[in-house]
Amino acid sequence: MAWLVLAVVVALFAQWPVREWFGSVTRLHIALNDYGQLFHATVFLVGAAYALAIDRHVRLDAFRSRFGARWRATIEVGGHILFVLPWLAVLAYFGADVVARSVSTWETFPETGTPGYPLMRLAFVVFVVLMAVASVARLLRATALFAPQKGT
Repeated sequence: MAWLVLAVVVALFAQWPVREWFGSVTRLHIALNDYGQLFHATVFLVGAAYALAIDRHVRLDAFRSRFGARWRATIEVGGHILFVLPWLAVLAYFGADVVARSVSTWETFPETGTPGYPLMRLAFVVFVVLMAVASVARLLRATALFAPQKGT
């Protein structure tokens, strides 16, 4: 994904000179902006799942560091069961039809008509799947703390 950050920079930076030099004869600068936004969204969506998987995401539990391992695991389990997984289920349920229609019609970017908008929708699917996998992995890791320890 780090290489995609480079694509974001190139696409968004290149749109200005392309607009200035070729703007009157081509719409390439518009496509560069659209794809730059697509690359940026993809970096963010995959990055969010990665941050969750490696426990570098933003937390709402301000007192977490003061708790012991079992309390932190309880918070982790509760957060994933009560918030993260239901939220992902809602996204999947309401997003499935939108993604299917976009892909089946090969939807264009709404404001510009640039082809390829379904790639944005597919990035959303990747996000939901990766977040679900990361959430379940965090949940399993946290519940392992509740298993009886060998020799106790």
